[in-house]
Amino acid sequence: MQLLLFVLLGQMCLTPVKPSQYRPRQQRRPHTRQQRRPKPEVAKVKDYFDPYKVLGIDDEATDRQVKRAFRVLSIKWHPDKNRGNNEATLQFQEIYKAYEILSNSDKRALFDMGGMDLVTNPTKKGQDFHVHIEVELEDMYKGSEYSAKMTRRVICRHCGKYGKKRHSKKCRRCTVRCPNTVKMVPRRVARGVVIQQQREVPSTEKCKNEPKTLTAVIEKGMPHNEKITFARAAEQKLGFIPGDVVVVIKQKKHRRFERRGNDLYHQMTISLKQALTGYQTTLPHLDEHVVEIDTAGSIVRDGEVRTFTGEGMPVHGTPSEAGNLHVTFVVEFPQKLDNNQLVQLKILLP
Repeated sequence: MQLLLFVLLGQMCLTPVKPSQYRPRQQRRPHTRQQRRPKPEVAKVKDYFDPYKVLGIDDEATDRQVKRAFRVLSIKWHPDKNRGNNEATLQFQEIYKAYEILSNSDKRALFDMGGMDLVTNPTKKGQDFHVHIEVELEDMYKGSEYSAKMTRRVICRHCGKYGKKRHSKKCRRCTVRCPNTVKMVPRRVARGVVIQQQREVPSTEKCKNEPKTLTAVIEKGMPHNEKITFARAAEQKLGFIPGDVVVVIKQKKHRRFERRGNDLYHQMTISLKQALTGYQTTLPHLDEHVVEIDTAGSIVRDGEVRTFTGEGMPVHGTPSEAGNLHVTFVVEFPQKLDNNQLVQLKILLP
C-alpha cells in the first residue's frame, strides 16, 4: 500500500504542465505596466498671465487692435493647423483666454486695476456718476450731439509700489493718491476668539487724473430726463468695477413752444377784428419750416384751440411719426370804443 502511494505521487510530480497554464512572472510585468501607463495630459492654461503680453499688444490698445491681434494669432496657433503639437494647443488656449478678458469691458477693467486676482474673483461695482446736460428744444426736435468734459481718477497699471513699470516714463504722470482699499484683517474679540473684519488700508497703487470727453447723441424726439449711460467711465477704485457715467438730458424752456410728451403747444394772440374777419400768418417751426395758419371763413373764439396734425415732436425711436401741434388763440379786445365805433357795431352786429 505504501509502495502504491509513492508511485502515484511520483507520477503527479513528473506530469508536464501545459504552456497555457504557466507564464513566467517576468513576462507578465511588461504587459501590466503597459496597461497602467497614464495617457499624456494636454497642457493647461496658466492661472496667471498677462493677456496683453499674450496677444502682443500695448495695454492701451483699442478694441479693434485687440480683435486684429486675436484673429492673426488664433489662425497661426489653431489646433487644426498644428495637429499633435501640445505646445500649440497651450498657446491657442492662452490666446483665447486673453481675448476673452480683453474683449469684455468689465474683465479688462478689473485686470487693469488688479490683475487676474480681480478677474477670477468678481467684485462689486463702484458708484455711478451723474451729469446733467441742458438741451435746446430745437436739438431734441432735429437731433444733435452734446459733448461734456470731465476728469476722472484712474489706476496706473503696474506703477504702484510693487509694480514692474513704476520707474518708467509713463508712470511719472501717476502722482494722484489712490483711494484706500478694503481688506479683511483678523481681530481678537475674546480669549481664543478671532474674527475677520473689514478695514481700510492705504493703497499701494498709483493713480492719475485722466481728462475724458463724453459725447452724448441727442436722438430725434428724445424726452426730457432721458438718460444716456457710458459704461465703466466713472472713477476707478481697486477691487471695484468702475461705475457708469449717466448723462441726464434736461430740456430747456422754450420761448415759443411748450412740450407735453410728443405734442407741442403754442399760444397766438390776435385782435378782435382778426378773430371776427379771419387771420392768415405763418408760424416758424423748430427746424425753420413754417406752419400755415388760416382762420378765414370762421370766427375764432377766445381760448379756442386748433390742432395741426403731425406738426408736433418726432416720436422717439420712430422719427417718421410725430405728435400734433396745438395752437391756442387769445383774442385781444380793445380797451375802449368811441361813440362812432359803438354806433357802427350796433348796426353791424345782430
